[in-house]
Amino acid sequence: MPGGGGGATGRSALNWLGTASSAYAAVYELKRSNQADPWASLINTCNVLNNTSLAQLPTVLNNVLNVDRALWVLAFEVVFEDEDGYLYKGGGDYYLYYEPETGQIHLIQFDGNESMNRTTDLFYRAGDTSVPVMYRLVGNVPQYRQRYLAHIRTILDLYVTEEAFAEKINAYQALIDQEVKNDTKKLSTYAAFTSGVASLKNFPKSRRSSLVGPPAGTRSVILAATAAQTELQRSYSSAPEILSVGSEVASSDAGEAMTITATVGTTVAVSSVQLVAAPGPFALFTPLSMSEVNQPDPNSRLFTVTLPIYPSGTVLRYYVEATAASTAKTVTYSPPGAEYHVYTHIVAYPHAASSAIVFNEIMASNHVTLADPQGEYNDWIELKNVSDQAINLAGMFLSDNPDNPLKWEFPADTLIEAGGYLLVWADEDGGDTPGLHANFKLSANGETLWLSDTAANKHALLDSVSFDSLEADQTLGRYPDGRGPLQILSSPSPLFENVE
Repeated sequence: MPGGGGGATGRSALNWLGTASSAYAAVYELKRSNQADPWASLINTCNVLNNTSLAQLPTVLNNVLNVDRALWVLAFEVVFEDEDGYLYKGGGDYYLYYEPETGQIHLIQFDGNESMNRTTDLFYRAGDTSVPVMYRLVGNVPQYRQRYLAHIRTILDLYVTEEAFAEKINAYQALIDQEVKNDTKKLSTYAAFTSGVASLKNFPKSRRSSLVGPPAGTRSVILAATAAQTELQRSYSSAPEILSVGSEVASSDAGEAMTITATVGTTVAVSSVQLVAAPGPFALFTPLSMSEVNQPDPNSRLFTVTLPIYPSGTVLRYYVEATAASTAKTVTYSPPGAEYHVYTHIVAYPHAASSAIVFNEIMASNHVTLADPQGEYNDWIELKNVSDQAINLAGMFLSDNPDNPLKWEFPADTLIEAGGYLLVWADEDGGDTPGLHANFKLSANGETLWLSDTAANKHALLDSVSFDSLEADQTLGRYPDGRGPLQILSSPSPLFENVE
């Protein structure tokens, strides 16, 4: 994982230094790596970033560099006037992380302790070839420039506000005020501390003014806005408005079909609306065009798209991008923090019509009832086979997490005889033997458990149980045994028939 070190302007800012790893090792500090050749991915990223034609860059760069994260870093450093990062140092005090799951390099902001003390132009170093992430992306690729401007607007509108700053500053001031006052070795006065607090609270107003310019209609000694201020003003005025995003899921034997809708305002005309989706925690985002459909409201337009059917358990991440029908093609995202604040949906597993294996009894606070084979009093889950045939549970799963229904897998040759019982210790000691030990514990305050079928049966949900708080050595069990509703039992009966 190569990272920018002290900084060598024009050399350690993802600049192209040729194919020899020694050239990169001279200006980057390798912190740690599990790769056989940790420099290869860095060299490849620098090659694509610097040597691909600008016209082709949007089609290939995101395969090797997380472009959206890089643009967020640039926007953050500019808005907060960071003097100690990628832009200002031209390749110092930032990190690079190679993500093996995606093959992307991630640009990571680091050491922002010298911020909010100088005025940085909106497009600072966008014309400087020595900082290619800013120069090539923001300075020369229009679609990246618009994404950068959208991130600038989001930071200003959601985070750099007088209310948000005052809330945080007041909390920190209350935390340290007395300590500052009592400090006998402080390098400045307590009065300087209090006046500094007032200066910090003024930052949102002053920074917005320097980036956007004076509010419309106000008198100012500024006779004309700068080109950068004018561009950001136009970005605000020409940004499409995404009023809402909704979803609807239809289940069938083939799986879940999910339809996403986006309602867009008509104040700003749009040329396109896209759903940008990633089917998996490490899948790269891919745009899908949304089609307009008729609707009765004249003040909005409705767009929709139906997604492909993804495998059960897929963690779907998505957001909506609306592009203005203007020369600049201003973009808006919903949620505005995309690609890191996004909508998510977990594709559900099918429900089995019936199940021979059921949750039969649960103890979430075992004090003295029954010790496991290791002599410890741990939580336990009892399953029962209600059929007249022995069943092998190998490849089935238990879980206490809806986001990870395949949390703990039954080992090979886990048999329950016809009408028999099986005990699983919920103790987070998955490797313990003898006995079956799940990799999770139960909460005595209540939770939900799931039993899922094998991959061959599409991990269908066989049974689930939700319970509220259970007292020490109290169990929740089915009565009549194996087929009745779950209820608090008069006494525990692990591996035996439940009694009311």
